[in-house]
Amino acid sequence: MVETITSPVASKASVHVRTWSGSRTARITDMTNAGKRGKTCRILRVMGMGCDYWIGNGNPVVQAAIRCTQDLMHFLSKAESDVPVEVTFDDVREFVLLTISTYRAMGVTEGQVSAHDEEIKGIDAPREPLTAGVDGKWSASANESGITIHDLNDVNEWTEITHGQTGARAYEIARKVWGQVELAQTRYEAMTILRNAGAKLHGYCGMD
Repeated sequence: MVETITSPVASKASVHVRTWSGSRTARITDMTNAGKRGKTCRILRVMGMGCDYWIGNGNPVVQAAIRCTQDLMHFLSKAESDVPVEVTFDDVREFVLLTISTYRAMGVTEGQVSAHDEEIKGIDAPREPLTAGVDGKWSASANESGITIHDLNDVNEWTEITHGQTGARAYEIARKVWGQVELAQTRYEAMTILRNAGAKLHGYCGMD
């Protein structure tokens, strides 16, 4: 870990962070214009050292690239779930770029660890995840990919997912009634609330 860098923690209100641990990549989105037509959202995409190099390579530059990737993924995965409101997209972006710059001085190349700025339409921005459920009985979530409901008591792992409807539309429907979903005591009750609101769901056995 680079001791001279102090990690900020991103804000759910203004920043959305998504990490993919398998590929050691991440997407950081400025949510200021999220959902606004005619507006854009800034994105920083981060790509770390691939897993092929993580074992048995004593090259000091490769080892530095691995440490850089670990530092970034640790920080960003934490930011995915622990995000106070005072830190902005620019704060997170600055930390990522400073971390990479520090390791550049150790010889880490663009091909090993990199970060790139992009833009997307505001209406295509990720949605803040919604969650609900009763411990040990059922769980539900909604994001830009749609709605998912799991029966945690069912040996066949009965699951309901968005079907015949875009994930974005399903999310907007869910958001309007999510307060009711959070009060539901059963999976069936939650499913009924969502379907009555216009969500299109398809059920299947998760064990299939």
